[in-house]
Formats: sequence, C-alpha cells, structure tokens
Amino acid sequence: MLDNELPALLTTKEAAQALFCKSGEHPSRKHFLRIYDMIEHGELTPRYKSSKRVQYLIPRKEILELIG
Repeated sequence: MLDNELPALLTTKEAAQALFCKSGEHPSRKHFLRIYDMIEHGELTPRYKSSKRVQYLIPRKEILELIG
C-alpha cells in the first residue's frame, strides 16, 4: 500500500495489511492479534472504538512511522 493510498484513520484490518501483509494479501488471525497486542502495550493509540463490536481506528501517521 502506498503512503498516499492510506486513509487518515485505518481500521485494524487496514493496519494489519499495511504492517504485515504483502500487497493484496489478507491479514490472518495472527496479524490481528499482533495489532491488538500493539494497542495493549501502547505502541499504537487508537482514536475510536465502536460500541457495536470492537473496532479501533488507528492514525495513519503511527502506521507510517512503524513502516519506516
């Protein structure tokens, strides 16, 4: 995913794809668990959590910093 293609806030799925997956690859359960671990340990600071189901929105800036 190119930097300019990322939205300002990414869902956990988009964050997992940007960090751990090759282009077009779908994240696995392992990738989602890694994202949740990063949130739990303060490496990522989500902006919003949906009340209907657990859905975090993670700032693009933080993902780009991790990608390098």
